[in-house]
Amino acid sequence: MNAAGVELASVGIADSNVGLLLAATARGCAVRSASFERNQTAVLATPGVHDVTITSSTFNGNTHAAFWFVSSAGQPEAAQPEHVRILDSTFTQNASGVVLANQPTLIQKSHFVGNRESAVLVLGGAARVEDTDISATGGTAISITSGHAVQLLHNTLTDNAATAIMVRDSEVTIDHNALQHNGIGIVSIVTREALEPVVRDNTITQTTGDALVVIGGATLLERNQVLQNHGVALRALDLVSGSRRSKAAPRLDGNVFRGNVVDAPVSGVYTQAPPP
Repeated sequence: MNAAGVELASVGIADSNVGLLLAATARGCAVRSASFERNQTAVLATPGVHDVTITSSTFNGNTHAAFWFVSSAGQPEAAQPEHVRILDSTFTQNASGVVLANQPTLIQKSHFVGNRESAVLVLGGAARVEDTDISATGGTAISITSGHAVQLLHNTLTDNAATAIMVRDSEVTIDHNALQHNGIGIVSIVTREALEPVVRDNTITQTTGDALVVIGGATLLERNQVLQNHGVALRALDLVSGSRRSKAAPRLDGNVFRGNVVDAPVSGVYTQAPPP
């Protein structure tokens, strides 16, 4: 797509290197009820794209990523509008579902099933994932690094083999999500003192390992229900890198830890190799 305002509806694209390339000039375009199968990258959106909507489409068996929207980091902007909206779409058995970096994107009322490496990968910038189901991911279901104004709201994450939600050095709000039968629930890693991730009103049950892991920093844990997990309810680990130590000091308010193998918070140390 090279022109503005194009609508692509009820098409199937398969076995391509790139199934659909959205050029920067493709502003205001819409993709509806499309099918993308066995491509390397199903949809590749280039920086500069704005006001694109993908609705009721399916992405299956794409070997690199179903949706790729990546650019280098710029100056974060407050309340930046989403450049792409992915609505009511299904992602199954892709290597990665949605890969984003520094391009604000909304994922809403969608379904991710059996993606091998990740369902949603955010490598910087803003994103919102809302009212979405994510299950049976082979790796971390949602992974966020260096995110800005990221919101994970009212999602359901079930039967993901590794960590359901992994956050590193990001401004993020994780609010009203339901996590069940995952390897680990939520992991928050903070190496920059100014960052205060918010984990609020989530329900975490029956993880194989720990429910909440906080490594360094002052993550806010508020009104979470952490119930019947097979590991520790909350593990708080000081982050040590070389001679530097970032103390884990999570702020706890109104959480319920009950029926876990260990209900009382457990402290410790996490050591990472310093950068070369």
